[in-house]
Amino acid sequence: MRANSSSHWTIVVGLIFVVSSCQLQGNHTIKEGYNKVLPLSSTPVIVWGTHPVAVEAATVWLKKVGLTITPKDIIQKALDQHHLPVPFSKANEKQAMQVAHLVRAKYVVAVETFLKPVGSFKNTEQSAKHPKSTAVYKIIVVIRGLNVKTGNVDWAGMAVDPEAISDIDQKLRFLTWDALSKAWETESLFTSTQLRQLRQYQIHSPALESLIIPNTGFLP
Repeated sequence: MRANSSSHWTIVVGLIFVVSSCQLQGNHTIKEGYNKVLPLSSTPVIVWGTHPVAVEAATVWLKKVGLTITPKDIIQKALDQHHLPVPFSKANEKQAMQVAHLVRAKYVVAVETFLKPVGSFKNTEQSAKHPKSTAVYKIIVVIRGLNVKTGNVDWAGMAVDPEAISDIDQKLRFLTWDALSKAWETESLFTSTQLRQLRQYQIHSPALESLIIPNTGFLP
């Protein structure tokens, strides 16, 4: 099944529970990805996302594999000329594709970050009398390569950390690079068993549905 750029999707925070369904042994990051077509070197792309750290990390990685990142000032000029809103949201991928078309980019690299607060801990390294609480999160990064011409997801990757994290920025960088690396190196993602487990946790998202092993479709 193919996902297109106009899909309005939401991802249930319950995706965190995929950690248990993947039967991880020990402390490991889940890294999954697939590709049907990868962009050639020097292909112009725009990187589109809400979290600046993840966007920056994706930009650095994509440059290293030879892609041409459309500069922010060119994107901003297109937004201003056509009176388009600046912020990225999951609901306006159509806007992202429109901007990509205007600046002659071939792909929109959609960088999605999901942070779930799971508690806090006392930082005992600070004042012993008044230790401060530090929030911890579980983090997911999903990255998709949206083909501007076809609207299809040509490649995608996902990275999930099973541990609660307080240093969000550093972890986002690593997860972003992990997600991109998996998208580049493998041609399949979820098995049928993993798809059942995802459905068990009521996860319904075209972003994830696009990561199904090609030609298998949905489970009955």
